[in-house]
Amino acid sequence: MPAVAGQIAHGLKSNARAVGAMRLGDLCEKLEQAGKAGDTEVLRAELGAFDAAFELASQRIEAFRARE
Repeated sequence: MPAVAGQIAHGLKSNARAVGAMRLGDLCEKLEQAGKAGDTEVLRAELGAFDAAFELASQRIEAFRARE
């Protein structure tokens, strides 16, 4: 399971950074490395921060789209 989380985080990392969500991208990098290492403690510990960063990025993207 940790490896799958790492793969998902890897996929999100560059996309997050491409839209300027650097905090989300950095968290994805951390989760990717934790997944590769099988470190479930880091995965669990960073989940809340990931959720918050993902939500913030989503809100900012929606706000940008609403201006278009």
